Amino acid sequence: MSKFSQDRKQHLTAREVAAVKSGVLYEEVKAFLARYHLDPKKSLGQNFLISEEALQDAIDAADISQEDFVLEIGPGPGTLTRRLAVQAGAVAAIELDDKIFNALQKDFRDISNVTILHGNALEINTAQVYREYGCGLRFKIVANIPYYITSALLKHYLSTPFKPQTIVMLMQKEVALQVTNLKNRSLLSLSVQYYGQADIAGFVRRSSFLPVPKVDSAFLRIQIYDRPSLHVNEERFFALARFAFSQSRKTLLNSLAASLSIDKEDLMSILLKADDEYLKIRAGALSLVQWQKLYDIMSEHDSLWK
Repeated sequence: MSKFSQDRKQHLTAREVAAVKSGVLYEEVKAFLARYHLDPKKSLGQNFLISEEALQDAIDAADISQEDFVLEIGPGPGTLTRRLAVQAGAVAAIELDDKIFNALQKDFRDISNVTILHGNALEINTAQVYREYGCGLRFKIVANIPYYITSALLKHYLSTPFKPQTIVMLMQKEVALQVTNLKNRSLLSLSVQYYGQADIAGFVRRSSFLPVPKVDSAFLRIQIYDRPSLHVNEERFFALARFAFSQSRKTLLNSLAASLSIDKEDLMSILLKADDEYLKIRAGALSLVQWQKLYDIMSEHDSLWK
């Protein structure tokens, strides 16, 4: 047999092994749902991972070890929870669905380093949870969430005073690509990149879920900075950013003039103090360095946009 044929055989074997494992995982999820008489709720955006490779990607992306406390958001049938428990020092999994929460409590009652919490992940006090379940360990978040709360969840955990070291979140592929875009930012991507280094840790096909969603997904990984990337007053900066993105297809000059009700000539004279490029550029095309300069210049005239 040629070397090419041997390599090809090994490659196929690896894929076959992954397929077998995913088949076992599919049966694991189906058994959980049947055991507790559950059906995925569309209203809660419940799509459960049935790909062993995707579960491992989540763990690898977060670089989980025994030194870590993991807050898992959206444990669903607990398949990722069980694998996190093997890797991490401690795991707290927060589940909103009443029936799934009760089922998980039963399934994990004998696993000492896992705590199942009942509640809304958008309302959780991270500092309190960490003190109670993960004190002394590195704090990380791994999330498989309904995609309609992606922006709200990112805002909540990035802006909280007690931040995790790392966030790995499964989200719609197009949103993950936008968040990591450095040349055409949105308000969401600017917010994420203000707080941390964002990258895509892996893609997940829609066929890797039960039930199958209408979109493909990706793991977004955010390594949180010790200090934000810009020297600003956060409340003022994001107010300015919202004004700048209020008409994102227009130039920064036109968007700010309209949203702040400032005479365009007056605004031109202010922006020219930074650079004439600010007259023609759109908010999405600004680099972080340019955002810093814009904030500094506009702060000298803050009476115009309080």
